[in-house]
Amino acid sequence: MKKLLLVVTVLLGMVLIGGCKSKENETIPKIDNKIENSVKISSQNNEYECKVFHTPEGTTTVKFISPANLRGFIISRSGGKYEVSQDDLEGGYLRDPIQNNCAVKYMIDVLEELNKDERTFKFKSEEEGEKTYSGLIDGKGCDVILNSKGELIRISLEDLGINIEFRPEIN
Repeated sequence: MKKLLLVVTVLLGMVLIGGCKSKENETIPKIDNKIENSVKISSQNNEYECKVFHTPEGTTTVKFISPANLRGFIISRSGGKYEVSQDDLEGGYLRDPIQNNCAVKYMIDVLEELNKDERTFKFKSEEEGEKTYSGLIDGKGCDVILNSKGELIRISLEDLGINIEFRPEIN
């Protein structure tokens, strides 16, 4: 009887340990480090270049480099509050000043989601060291791709034609 109990306990332990390990691998890792990247955003017929700053505390700032009409435009979100500025003009908003289906809005939403303790993105595939995780942002299918170091390299919302590439800053 003791041997049977020992065998059952060992088998149950293996199943539980194996189950926990695979569950950890299913959810995207928490991105709670500081992000400073150049970003290229492609959205249908538009292309933008920005600098993105994201803090572990959840503040995201996007500064536009191109196109020329948006150069110097800055939008920042922290705790549901938005700050927008360009040259000498500034404004603060409690409601989202970014239109729906805007690539920048989705990028900020994804960065906020990846900073949460409970993340909804699940493992989808791995190819050449890049891991793809998929989930929903505002009801839209979204893929997040991380490199082998767990750093964000791409966000894709295929149905909306949005692709966001993160390029590390070179010091």
